[in-house]
Amino acid sequence: MSSKRKSATNIDSGRKFIKCHKCKATVDLKSTIKCLVCKCSYEFDCVGLSERLYRLMDPQKKKMWKCKLCISTCKQSSSYNKEESSNVTTRKKILTSKSNDEIDASQLSPIKSQEDDSNILTPVNITEENNTTTDYLSRSLDYTFTGSITIDEMKETVNKLKMELACSQHELDNTILENNELKRQVDKLTKENTTLMTLCRSPLADTSLLDPKKNNKSVKSPLRLFTPRSSSIFQDDMDTCEQRILVFQHKISDLEQKLKHAEMEILDLKDHIRSLKHITDIPKKPKSQQKPKLSTNEVYVQDRKNNIFIFGTQQCVNISSALIHSREGNVYGKYNIKSELKPYANSAE
Repeated sequence: MSSKRKSATNIDSGRKFIKCHKCKATVDLKSTIKCLVCKCSYEFDCVGLSERLYRLMDPQKKKMWKCKLCISTCKQSSSYNKEESSNVTTRKKILTSKSNDEIDASQLSPIKSQEDDSNILTPVNITEENNTTTDYLSRSLDYTFTGSITIDEMKETVNKLKMELACSQHELDNTILENNELKRQVDKLTKENTTLMTLCRSPLADTSLLDPKKNNKSVKSPLRLFTPRSSSIFQDDMDTCEQRILVFQHKISDLEQKLKHAEMEILDLKDHIRSLKHITDIPKKPKSQQKPKLSTNEVYVQDRKNNIFIFGTQQCVNISSALIHSREGNVYGKYNIKSELKPYANSAE
């Protein structure tokens, strides 16, 4: 045992290290506890003792600490002493019966006192009870320890638990507030989603499609154009929407065809206009061949028999070209058609 106590060595900054009697590991001397009986040092984890609880123990308890092996040895010695005391034979007093059945109270008193005194502790019983009490107070097992807890430690534990409870309550309040805020946001988003779903499910009023001018005057709120539907017939509404989409697509294709047809007609009209312009355009003669310009009256007098004059307003445009085109190649082709338009003239002129 003395060799084990001498195994402590000085390392680095004067710290003392010692070998644990149970795990045989070299540990710091401050992390061990010494047995009162066998004088062996044990690491806290090897005897089931926490370092915090060891610090809370008073010096007297630290000195009186016993390891598990020594406690079991004390138990065996106490049981051995009990067996020895039980093997000692004692004389028993035999009570002789008297002739008379009556027994005086004075004679019963010694018997009663003996019965009462039978619970008096003998030296053997005192030793056994002391060992049992010590065993109960300083009982230690592997990874467990049972000892007396001081009032200061209990107060410290209670204060710590109160602080933890207050922190938990504060966190719970913050969580409740955050949860309420999230619930409000969820309700708002749910209402918006419901409104959008209603707008998607419900069709526009037919009058709005037929008469857009009337629709622009009568519409005050976009929600009035829609008729709310029940959410229980969502599938039917979806089918109806698909059918309406197909109808609109068919209408769009028809309108596209009509647009193409109108574009073709416009192209035809443009070609016709070009042909008419080509017919009406007369190439100009060179200046040497051009005749001097004459007034209208002179031309009218000079070529009165072979000319046709057209006088009119803006409505008579292109009449001369149409007449030329219609009379080309027949008997009336010899007539020269001339037109003079006055766009802003009155009918009286």
